[in-house]
Amino acid sequence: MIRELRNENEKLKQLLMMAAKGGTIDFGNPELLARFGEMGIETTNTSKNSVQEIQEKLECNEAEIKDISTPWQEKLQQEKQKEEKKEIQDKTLPHITNLNEDSQLSGMLYYNLNECPIHVGRKNGEPKPKIIIGGIGILPNHAVFEKVEYDQDGNPLEAQADVVEETKTPAKLENIKEENEQEGEDEPKEAEDEGDREDNKEEKEAEDVILANPEQTVSNTKLPDFYLKPRSAEACESIFVNGEQISNEDSHGVLLHPYDRIIFGNNTVFIFKYPAMHKQDVTNKLRLEKEREWEERKAADDEPTPEELQCFEQELESKVEEIISVEREIDWEFAQKEKMEKADKTRKEEQEREELQKKEEHLK
Repeated sequence: MIRELRNENEKLKQLLMMAAKGGTIDFGNPELLARFGEMGIETTNTSKNSVQEIQEKLECNEAEIKDISTPWQEKLQQEKQKEEKKEIQDKTLPHITNLNEDSQLSGMLYYNLNECPIHVGRKNGEPKPKIIIGGIGILPNHAVFEKVEYDQDGNPLEAQADVVEETKTPAKLENIKEENEQEGEDEPKEAEDEGDREDNKEEKEAEDVILANPEQTVSNTKLPDFYLKPRSAEACESIFVNGEQISNEDSHGVLLHPYDRIIFGNNTVFIFKYPAMHKQDVTNKLRLEKEREWEERKAADDEPTPEELQCFEQELESKVEEIISVEREIDWEFAQKEKMEKADKTRKEEQEREELQKKEEHLK
């Protein structure tokens, strides 16, 4: 429509230029008369009136183009602003976003977790869910995302103290075990008595010291935590975190970590993104790795030079950004495959337990 109006205006301008230069407009030309008719211009015996008609038609077309273009331009501007806002949010705010089998539909849903509590369930749920989902096993009030904030001393705010106890799923314990084995550490275990706890505390505090600069310590700023809490034991059967079905013993919910995959039912998949915490985790990991290196050098009477320490601090930010930028993007297929693999593993473990139990009973 806009293109047609602009083409018509070009022809009108050419006619006006002819009249302005003293040229003649042949009103006896059938083709020209037909064109005027299509444009809604009345032809008279005087060129003056016809020129005025052309001018009015030109102005009318320009106004129509403006009316049509303005909403479209505003829409484009709004879409652009929305994309820019989403890009900023994606890099800063804790949120969940959807993963879809069609990659082009991934990221279409966005929920800012700073607006917690955010309820999940069917449209008839009460309170009304912000994240409305359906499918087999989904209850009207299925789950809720909760936020826990901390004071300057790292203690949960009083109203949120009851949801702070972290319940790790077996998947998370397995990940911790693998990380510790890679670093040559023992499996995590609780201290046997108060003395052991104090020793562990002192060791942890010593580990947090940065040799490069006493003022540069591992970041211990307590960022808000986010929990996914089932609303009932029945709901647990269709909630999976990193492929692992959550337990109805998770009364306080599951503590979410950056890039955790969340599946409701069979096909509703979200990924949890927490840019600030993820950046903090990567930064702390790099610092601790460097600490170990410096400790080894110190033991060998080869302490790092001030220049090396300064260089590390200067390059740390860029290294963190580089690591984050090349991390593999998790998609819907990965989350579903992970879920199936965990389910297969669970079935095999149950079969092994049953077989072992039968053998023990047989021996008795």
